[in-house]
Amino acid sequence: MTSEGTDNAHSSIYDFQILDADHQLYDLSQHKGHPLLIYNVASRCGYTKGGYETATTLYNKYKGQGFTVLAFPCNQFAGQEPGTALEVKEFACTQFKADFPIMAKIDVNGDKAHPLYSYLKRCLTGSAGVQAIKWNFTSFLIDRHGVPVARFSPGASVEEIEMQLLPLFEGEVVSGPS
Repeated sequence: MTSEGTDNAHSSIYDFQILDADHQLYDLSQHKGHPLLIYNVASRCGYTKGGYETATTLYNKYKGQGFTVLAFPCNQFAGQEPGTALEVKEFACTQFKADFPIMAKIDVNGDKAHPLYSYLKRCLTGSAGVQAIKWNFTSFLIDRHGVPVARFSPGASVEEIEMQLLPLFEGEVVSGPS
């Protein structure tokens, strides 16, 4: 059963079950004890190359420590992700050698926003305190306890994310958006 309805009952991302690109149930609690990065992705965006390269670099560098990236295809921004989740998965794997999990296509804003994204946005607002995701490749860094600790704008570099990620391997909590 996927998490539906209001996000107010959730205390961490571990409370969510989602669907992956193959429409199989994916329980986020499998990541307990490890940091992760959650991205909304699109294949026809100006940030696509840099976003996937950043995600792939981080994943490959830290997956041995339990870190992972979860990519959520979204078509809410200028129709830049028209493909199915399986097409997105094939694109990411073929073009960018991404072998981190690709999820089912979702909405990240509006009345039909996935409850996980409603939760993430409620925990960490963007610039000027705005909750809405402003564009593709906005990302959220999650600590080892399943709590969102940093929100990154599209175009965030490996180094920017690492500054917030590395302390999480030590168990330190880093708070606030970067």
